[in-house]
Formats: sequence, C-alpha cells, structure tokens
Amino acid sequence: MDKKQEILDNIRNELRRIEEEAIYEEKSHSSAYDIWSKFHVIFGVTIGLFSVGAGMRASQEPTLSLWLSSCAAIATVMLTLLKPDEKASGHKVAASDYQALGSKARILRVVHMLSLSAETSALAERLDLLSEERSRLHRSSPTPLAEAYRKVQQALSREDISDSREQSF
Repeated sequence: MDKKQEILDNIRNELRRIEEEAIYEEKSHSSAYDIWSKFHVIFGVTIGLFSVGAGMRASQEPTLSLWLSSCAAIATVMLTLLKPDEKASGHKVAASDYQALGSKARILRVVHMLSLSAETSALAERLDLLSEERSRLHRSSPTPLAEAYRKVQQALSREDISDSREQSF
C-alpha cells in the first residue's frame, strides 16, 4: 500500500469514528431531551393538581388543604431549581448539532473523498475542521443523563451503527 492510500484510509477511518460518536451523542441528547420534557410536564401537571385540590378543600379540610398547598410549593421550587425546560432545550440543540456533525462527516467520507482523493491535504484539512467542531460540541453541550446514554447503548448494540439514523428513541 502506498503512502497516499494509507493516508486516505486513515482519514476514512477517522471520519467513521466521528460519525459513530456523533450518532451516540445525538441519540443520547435526544433521549435526555425526552426525559427532561416529560419531567417538566409531569411536574407541571402535579403542581396544578395539588393547587386545585388545595383550593377545593380549603374550607372543608384545612389540614389537607395545607398539605396539598405545601406539596405544590415544594414541587414548584423543584421545577424552578431544576429548570427541566431549559435542560430539555439544551439537549435538543445538542442533538441537532451532533446530527449535523455526523452528516458532514458522512458526506465528506462518501462524496468528497472520491472527488478530493488526489488532494489528501484538503481532506486532512476538512477532517481537522470536523475534529475541532466535535471538540467544541463536547465542551459546549450539556452532559446527557446516564439513563439516556444507557438507553442508547442498548438500542445501538442491537443494530448496525450505520442504520441507526433511522432508529427513533
């Protein structure tokens, strides 16, 4: 194997690694988005139910009303401190960014490597840009929940990684 072919193979392998990592990250963030979104809805509905129950029972059962309003207040504080809507939004943006990164890597590997194979320096430069983007995403993205990551690992271990873009979580 000549040096140029070795460089092309190394670039192709690194692009596949970026694609695979992007798929894991995208799916992990999508799963975390789902979890935080559900958490936000569940807490919001719970707060509403506690508040309505407290208001309806205020004159008949003051102790129960006090207990329900206290539960609503605690749930409101948790919702305010945890900010599940902001966390969900951050994970949704990260999932979209990782999907874009994976797409760029795949297009470079599948399309541009054919047209630019004579120019290994141009391919290496594009690979460097994708690696920098991946590093930036790692630094700026929220950390996916461990449960979301486990869910993705289990799902992707049951399928071919190259077909995972069609899989929804």
